[in-house]
Amino acid sequence: MWLSCSIPSLLVFAFLVLTVMGTAADKSAVLTLKENSAENIEGCYGQRKDLALCFVINETFVQLKSNDNRTLAHFRDLQDGMFLFQVLDYVFLGKKSSKFPVYLKFIPRKHSNLHDNTWKEIFYLENNYPVTNRDSEFSDKFHSALDRLKNTRKLVLLHHLSTELIKNVGNHPLLMRFHMLAMTLEPKYGSNGSVVPGSSVTREKRALFQEDKHNTCQDLRSDPYNNDCLGMCGLGCTCWSRICGNCCRNQFCYEHDLCCGHAWISTGCLLPFIHTMSCENGYGGYPSCLQ
Repeated sequence: MWLSCSIPSLLVFAFLVLTVMGTAADKSAVLTLKENSAENIEGCYGQRKDLALCFVINETFVQLKSNDNRTLAHFRDLQDGMFLFQVLDYVFLGKKSSKFPVYLKFIPRKHSNLHDNTWKEIFYLENNYPVTNRDSEFSDKFHSALDRLKNTRKLVLLHHLSTELIKNVGNHPLLMRFHMLAMTLEPKYGSNGSVVPGSSVTREKRALFQEDKHNTCQDLRSDPYNNDCLGMCGLGCTCWSRICGNCCRNQFCYEHDLCCGHAWISTGCLLPFIHTMSCENGYGGYPSCLQ
């Protein structure tokens, strides 16, 4: 009788201890900025030596690595309107104007050092390879990459890193692309049935911008127009205020919503960070995404 009663008690105790340890770990995480300039933001964010994310963010290049130098995500602009996007060892290459990028089945080992012209040659070679359902291939490989990434322990830091950059760097023009990339990579994003961060997280993000945003626009979280919060940043009616700093209609999020409504599995919807983004002036992938 004592044993049967004590096991649940021990489990509850263990759960409480782990919860306290997890909370303490969040508070002990440190953001270290190696560079914070108009052209480049670089640094690391971690809780321990073996649990950290390192990042480089500039106008044409975003890289996210673990502290053991493993590439978690990599994006860069290439010449002639092309882009390269990598998640773990999944590499996608495409034109920004194309509906689907090409998944590279065979890539050079030292691909990070390849010249833009070489990437262009690889793209045309791959693009000429007959694939019956390019959209299905992109969808399968993209979501396989995200599924593998969500099992990476370091990814738990990504949400907090995005928040800490807002606190410590502010509304830097370079950060919007990073926040969109982070949102795409988070385990709770990336599929039609995904569940996005809850209300407590939303309140945390919203509080970061309260000094600048005092009831200056219509809050859409209650879906006042019965249109699934069209134009608010976030999936459905869950607000990602770190993108534009509020839970209102923003031109960028409005145009991106239209792209996703037209074709969920597409470059314009799932990879918005490859295009120019402005909360006020709109989304560079629109209206071409509707074609």
